[in-house]
Amino acid sequence: MARDQTIYLLEKMKNRNSRDPNHGTQILGASEPLLEISTFADSFVRPLSPMLRSRFQFCGSWKNARLSQNWLSLTEIRDAKNNETLSKWVALRTENSYDNDPPGCVAAENCAVFSYNPYEPEETYLVWEDGKEEPLVWEYFGWDYLRFENLNHYLEYIVGDRTVDDSGRIQAEP
Repeated sequence: MARDQTIYLLEKMKNRNSRDPNHGTQILGASEPLLEISTFADSFVRPLSPMLRSRFQFCGSWKNARLSQNWLSLTEIRDAKNNETLSKWVALRTENSYDNDPPGCVAAENCAVFSYNPYEPEETYLVWEDGKEEPLVWEYFGWDYLRFENLNHYLEYIVGDRTVDDSGRIQAEP
C-alpha cells in the first residue's frame, strides 16, 4: 500500500513540476538496484524502508526536484562527503544545529542526506528513530525547516494534498 502510494505521489510531483512554467528543467536519473542507504556514520548503512524503496525504484537522482534541490541517488548519498558544495552545506548546518535538529544533533548512524540545493545552503535529511520503519524527513530552506513523519507525508505536502508539516509549529486552518 505505502509503496503504491509513494509511486503515485512521485508521478504526481513529476507531472506537476513539468506543467509549472517557472519550475525549470528536471532530470531524472535511472534507478539503482541497491537495497540500502548510507548514513553519515562511516560504513554504516540502513536497509531501504518500503517508501524509500519506491522512491529509489522511481528514479535515482532527480535534478531540480523541489525548491532547486537535487534529490540524490543512492550512490550520490554514499559519496556525499566527496561533494565539496554539499559537504560545505552539511558542515554549516551541523555547526548551527540545536535541540534535536539534524544533522548536528542526531547520531551519525541515524541520519542521511537526501537532497541539497547546489546554490544555497538548503538541504533535506532523513532521520531514523528507534521503533519506526520509515525515517523522518527534515527539509531546510534558508534557516527555516519543515519536518515530516515519513516520505509520503513530505510528498503529499509537495503536491498540495497536505497544507502543513508534522512539526506542530504551524496549525492547519479549520
